[in-house]
Amino acid sequence: MRMMPDWGSYCEFRDEFRDALDERYWPLDWLDCRILDGRAEFMRSDNAAIVVELRQFPGGAKDVHGLIAAGAKDEIVGELIPRAEAWGAANGCLAGVVESREGWQRALKSSGYTVSQVCLRKEL
Repeated sequence: MRMMPDWGSYCEFRDEFRDALDERYWPLDWLDCRILDGRAEFMRSDNAAIVVELRQFPGGAKDVHGLIAAGAKDEIVGELIPRAEAWGAANGCLAGVVESREGWQRALKSSGYTVSQVCLRKEL
């Protein structure tokens, strides 16, 4: 039986999530639905929150993928990402993946994250 998400805690960070999303690509109601239907996992600390999901590849491998984060960066890096990594490992994931702004590359370097791919985009 799947546990219901902590919707009240999620809503405490919802405006910050909205501010971080480019809603042309990722509308807030998309994130809400992923939380409510269990396709994404919400995790929080005292002053920060993250949302992660499992990504399965055609060969069967899985990664835990960070969708969005908000709040105190030290809590995200020192508390929530390790919790997400443990959750991913418990769910059979081979790696943790963060695709985000360049600043996260610096913030996560000391945690062992390295660049493996680059996403380039040109607005049309």
